[in-house]
This record gives sequence, C-alpha cells and structure tokens, in this order.
Amino acid sequence: FLENSAPDVGPSAADGAEYQSLRVWSNSRLQPAELLRSSERPLRVAVVGTHAPLSVLAGDYLLEAARGILDLDLVFFGQCYLCQEFASCRQRHVESSADLGCNWFHEAPSRHADDIEAEARTAAEAIALAESSLTAVVCFGLVLCHFLFEALPQSVQRMQVFCMNPLQGAPHALVPRLLEDLHRRLDLGEGIFATNAVTSSLLAYHMALPEASSPVLALGLLPLQVHTATVGMEWSAANQRLLLSRNFLLLHSTACAKFEEALLISWPQGVDNQPTRWSLEEPSQVAWLLGHLAVVYLPEHPYKNVFNDFYAMRLPIFMPSLGLLAWLWPRLKHAEQDSTYDGWLERNIPRLHIGRQGIQPQAD
Repeated sequence: FLENSAPDVGPSAADGAEYQSLRVWSNSRLQPAELLRSSERPLRVAVVGTHAPLSVLAGDYLLEAARGILDLDLVFFGQCYLCQEFASCRQRHVESSADLGCNWFHEAPSRHADDIEAEARTAAEAIALAESSLTAVVCFGLVLCHFLFEALPQSVQRMQVFCMNPLQGAPHALVPRLLEDLHRRLDLGEGIFATNAVTSSLLAYHMALPEASSPVLALGLLPLQVHTATVGMEWSAANQRLLLSRNFLLLHSTACAKFEEALLISWPQGVDNQPTRWSLEEPSQVAWLLGHLAVVYLPEHPYKNVFNDFYAMRLPIFMPSLGLLAWLWPRLKHAEQDSTYDGWLERNIPRLHIGRQGIQPQAD
C-alpha cells in the first residue's frame, strides 16, 4: 500500500519513513524465511511480559504472519495481568517464576533493588535454561527483558516492546544500568519498539534525547482478532444510542458524573455505560457494542488498548479535548486512598536522564 499509493493518498511521508526503517531492520536482523522453513521442527517462540492483553495481540500477529509459511510453537511466560481472560493465554501460558512480574512492577518503589534483581535474574535464567530450543522471543517491558536477553544465547532472535511509562516497575538503583544497556543495544540495531507515541516520547526523555529524536518507533497493535470477528457484523448509522466508555476510576469521579448528566441532556436518544467487565471474545458482547451509533470515550491514561478495540470495530469515537483532560486527570483519585491518581506519571517513577555518557543533568 505504501509503495503503490499516489503521493497525495495514504500515510504521511513520516509514516512511510518509519515503515521503510522497519523493513530495513527486519531484512537485516531476521533469519531468511527459507532458512526458517527448512527447520524440521516447529519454531519455538516465546512472548514474555506481565500484560496478557498485549502479549495475546503479539501472539496473534506472530501466528498470522506465519500462517501457511512457518510452523510456530508459541508459548507465554509471565502474563500475571488478565491472562485468565484470554483463551490463548490460558492455553499457551507456561508457569514459571516470571509470574511474579506484577509483584516486581508494583513493589519497585518500596523493595530493595537487589532483591528484585535477584528474583528477575533467576526467572530469566530459568526461562533460558528451560527453553534451550528457543528460536525467538518478544519481550514486553524493561527489567525482566534486560536479564532475559543477558541469559539467552545470541542466536535467539529478540524484539523488545515498551508500553505505559517505560520505567514504571523499575527500581531506581537499577535504572542507570538498564538504560545504558538499552543505548548499547539500540546502537547495535536491535529491534526495540513502543506500543504508542507517548511511551516512545517518555523513553526519549529518560534516555536524555529530544522527544522528536526518540530512537524507538511506535507500533500500533490493533486487535487483529477483534477486527476479523466484526467484519461480518453490521454497524448502522441508524443506531441511536451512544456508548459511554470509562474506567472504574472515572465512574467514581464527580466531574465525570456531571459530564454524563450533560451528555444525557444533549443526547435524548439514550446513552449506555460500558460494563466494567466485558470480553471481546464473546460475540454477543461485540454485537452489543456495534449496536451503538458511536463511542464517547473518557480515558484515564494517555494510551489505552480499549481505544484500539473500538477502532478495530470501526466504531466512531469521540474523545475529550486535551484541555479537558488536562483539567480532569489531576482531579482523579485513587480507588483505595484519598490522593491524586498519577497513572503513567506516578511520582515514584525514577526521573533519571541516562544518556550515552551516563547520567545527564535534569532540565525539569
């Protein structure tokens, strides 16, 4: 599409440049398909991380890319967040000490860095030892991925993907070493990406680089299975009701309650709240979502996977302005305590700037 489109059609020049850089990276780093096809056994590929929804998306894309070409034996390690909500994660998950990843993520500000390093290193070495025939790994995050890449043989193809704030869950004392190694691997041309532009910019900030010079490309992981499942379902502009989608934090926000009241007044055809629990693996729930004219979406973070879900279903989406979000987010409260909900900008996240020459002075 990029190569055959007219100059005034399709993605921007910047998007095209990113696409070409990805092609250059993939052609130079990955083994030729003919070599992979010649393997007499299924290719063992591991997806490692704590966030099962993203790992499931990565697995879907790997399996789709290999369909009819390569025989993949796909396994998941870690996935302590929401794995049980996805059939593919339940089926492919391998129990290991990497399942403690959510503990490291939440306890990083309070636990001693040496303890988290010891546990993460042990988990990484156990994966490397158990997976002696591993062909490739896709690893989400910073801490576990660092030690896993150290433990794996150089022959294992690897890709690292960042989401959320890249230093969230990283102990302060480990950050300089982790980011210095990230600089080194980027210089070597290893495949390191982000799920969104905000994460890419945050990583540039922590690597003491200008935002526009982030070395990490943002790849949108649209839910392939959701899009495929909804191709045959009907959405109609004749639908009258709106869907109001928001996180449970926003359900308890006085400001959002007033917003909903105003929306009901301005849209008398009706407004439905999205349930706090849902599954897009259930066709009836997907059909219910598609029965709405549009989604009014109030996010509590700069990036959310559910936005991609709505987009993949081809639902019209209405979003707050940046001004409204800048006013709203500082007013959100933690569900368990009466303090500001920081989200991706959690005040305990290290604010270090680690350039190629080590720690840089902070300008903020």
